[in-house]
Amino acid sequence: AKSGRTLTTLHGHKNTIVKVQWNQNGNWLLTGSRDQLIKCFDIRTMREFQTFRGHKREVTALQWHPVHNGMFASGAWDGALYYWDVKQSEPLAVISTAHTSSVWDMDWHPVGHMLVSASGDHTTKFWTRNRPGDRVNEIYSHSSGDRDEVQPQTQQQHQNHPQQHQQHGAPSSFDHANNNRKRPFS
Repeated sequence: AKSGRTLTTLHGHKNTIVKVQWNQNGNWLLTGSRDQLIKCFDIRTMREFQTFRGHKREVTALQWHPVHNGMFASGAWDGALYYWDVKQSEPLAVISTAHTSSVWDMDWHPVGHMLVSASGDHTTKFWTRNRPGDRVNEIYSHSSGDRDEVQPQTQQQHQNHPQQHQQHGAPSSFDHANNNRKRPFS
């Protein structure tokens, strides 16, 4: 027996869609695919309004920012993390070697100052930006391997390994949380 009916079908990807994510108001839907693309559909019109290009491998994780409605992050099979704004088809920032294996999940802290990513490399990493203009930083890395510990990475340690991160126009709206803990987005 049928328990529901199809309202509509969205098309546009050329390969398997592996991730979908509603925005907070329910008007936009992100789709991530093995075709290395992310598409944003406006559900009110049932039409695609933006395609996001930049991933070098399959998109495996998507998460809308909890405070800034048009911003989201994505992760990929190659361990890369990308930061996006729906108004731009190019990424705001890229961390090409965030993980050494696939990014399988990610989530923002409820106030949006920190992103956590989980990977097939057996790590959970926390990402933030300390001040306007700073690059995205890995602030903690938790490994689920033989050693179970949390190791902070200082700004100095991060600067000693700049080849680990690429930056393409840093997203200033991710910058404010660590500047003022009481008013994270003033």
